[in-house]
Amino acid sequence: MKSKWMPGTRVRVKDEVEELGGWLGTVQPVNYAEWAAATAVLLDDDEWQLDAWFGDDELEEVTA
Repeated sequence: MKSKWMPGTRVRVKDEVEELGGWLGTVQPVNYAEWAAATAVLLDDDEWQLDAWFGDDELEEVTA
């Protein structure tokens, strides 16, 4: 199953996700095998600038 999020989409991690709820980030492009498992997001305030992985239902689109 492919992620519903397109690379470059701005997203917010839902509040119910422990430790990272409320963080903003940008969906990153990954290979198809990785899309099947989770969505890679580069979080704005991550000092290490590593992708975090989330299920589709753990993210919501930022429109503003």
